Amino acid sequence: MKIASSLPSPLPKLDMRRGDTEERTFRQGQLPVTRPVTDLLEISAEGRQLAEDAILHHEAYRYDSLPDKPNGAPDDYINPADLMKRFEPESHEKFQEAMNNNAAEGLSLLLKFARQIPKHPDWIETYRKERESSEP
Repeated sequence: MKIASSLPSPLPKLDMRRGDTEERTFRQGQLPVTRPVTDLLEISAEGRQLAEDAILHHEAYRYDSLPDKPNGAPDDYINPADLMKRFEPESHEKFQEAMNNNAAEGLSLLLKFARQIPKHPDWIETYRKERESSEP
C-alpha cells in the first residue's frame, strides 16, 4: 500500500466533525490554521480499488431457515420455533413472514418468545408428551 500525502481524496476526512470547515483554528488560541485538512494516511488508488472490489464482489449469505439443532445442544433440545408454532400460532405466522422479509426482525420475534419459555415450563412438558405420543 502506498502512502501518498498530496493526492486529493473523495472520501470524508476522518478527523473532521460535523460543521467543521476546511480552515481550522486552535481551540485555545487565536492563530488560524491555513493549511488544508488532510488525513494522516492517504490510501493509494490501487488500495481503494482492492477495497471496492472486495465490497462489490463479496458474496452475501442469507439464512432462510434456522438449523434444527445448534452445535453443542443437548439431545432433548426443543426448537423454540416449534414451541412457538404449537403454543402461539399467531406469533409463529408473524415470525415466518418476518424471516422471509427481514431475518433480523424474525429473530427478534423468536428471541422475544424464547424469553417467555422459562415462565411456562408446562409448554415443554406438553410438547414432549405430544411428541412422544406422535412417534411410532
